[in-house]
Parts: sequence; structure tokens; C-alpha cells
Amino acid sequence: MAIAEKGNPTGKPSSLIHYPELFWSWVDKAIDRQFKPLLNDEEREELHEIHRYWRGKSLHGMERDLLPESHGCNKGPECKWPPCLLQ
Repeated sequence: MAIAEKGNPTGKPSSLIHYPELFWSWVDKAIDRQFKPLLNDEEREELHEIHRYWRGKSLHGMERDLLPESHGCNKGPECKWPPCLLQ
């Protein structure tokens, strides 16, 4: 990963500031789709590796485990709860 330089919080002006400890799954998909031109293969694989580490450890998704069953989430595509729709 590039080191921040010249006052930019990322290494390149077109970079993404990313906090995988908070969320990672949508970014993991996006780096192979709409963000693909922003990364070379080595950078993309590095992010995939970081995301594999944070799978099951990040805050995103843990909130669903705290909700009562009555909210209707079965953690599948049928769920209509807004955070589940973002998956």
C-alpha cells in the first residue's frame, strides 16, 4: 500500500480511505468491480488478504447478531432490513 504524502490522506488522489475493522465486505466486492481501475493486481490481492483477516472480526454484521429474531433477518437474500440489503 502506498504511504500518504504531500497532505493527502492516501497515497494517490484517486485512493479510497478504508477501515476494514468497521466494514469490509462491500469494498471487497467493489475492488473487483467499480474500483478495479484504481488498483493494480498486487494492491487488490493485498486488500483481499486484509479482508480475509477481518472476516468475522469487523463491526459490520455483528449488529444483526444482537437483534431479536422478530426483525425478520435470516441473514439471507430475503431479508428486508436495510443493513442486510447492503450485503
